[in-house]
Amino acid sequence: MLSAATRRLRFAANLCESVIQVAAHVVGCDATITLCGQTGNFELNVTMPVVTLKLLEAIEFTANAINALTEKCVISIEANEPHCRELVEKGLTRVTALAPLIGYDAGRGRCA
Repeated sequence: MLSAATRRLRFAANLCESVIQVAAHVVGCDATITLCGQTGNFELNVTMPVVTLKLLEAIEFTANAINALTEKCVISIEANEPHCRELVEKGLTRVTALAPLIGYDAGRGRCA
């Protein structure tokens, strides 16, 4: 039996994959809209219904994906503060800021 945390991680991974699929679909809608925009003749574009359909479809898909991702994944994210603090303390960012004062070689020694 899978633990609740493992099930939650699996669900989040599947949800993230779904968001990627939605993004690919929206790119396809954009390509369709672009192609439809190129086919107008004499200020008359017979593909306007397709443009409207694909635009509304892209908006709806994106909104649903964002809402699902926010509700099921983003809201429950918690920071691992000790690990984050450790990454900051060992990171090169502080050394980069101090490099003009202490030199690169001394800074490299502090990060190792």
